Amino acid sequence: MPSPDDILEELKLLGVPFSRRGLLRYEDWDVISKAVRGSQGRGIGRYTEYPQCTICEVYAGHRLINGTYGEDSKFKDLGFPKLSPQLVAFLRKNYIDNGLDKERTLQSCSEGDTFKADVLRSFQDLYINLYDVADRKYLLS
Repeated sequence: MPSPDDILEELKLLGVPFSRRGLLRYEDWDVISKAVRGSQGRGIGRYTEYPQCTICEVYAGHRLINGTYGEDSKFKDLGFPKLSPQLVAFLRKNYIDNGLDKERTLQSCSEGDTFKADVLRSFQDLYINLYDVADRKYLLS
């Protein structure tokens, strides 16, 4: 499991400027998975480790929250709206709850009001595509 420094180094390679404080903020907002924290013993210090998926979650969340997702997705014509952290947290949770399965996740967005479902499905698809872009870039680095 990567440390905060490992996460920040990988994000830098992906072109995402980020900080430790940003990781904590995203964790508080549920935009990324919770870190495992603990003590290594008396006089040794503390540790923080994030799940491997954190890199993809930060990448997708950062792009959506800051409206900078147009350069690497098929959604260039959206006008780049900035999404709220609450919506990004919902998209992340929905993707995880559906086992990181794109088809099942998008199908789960189809319930309810047709217009809201279409909008939600568009943003969910965008989240999944950004997550996949980060995953591919991360694997190549």
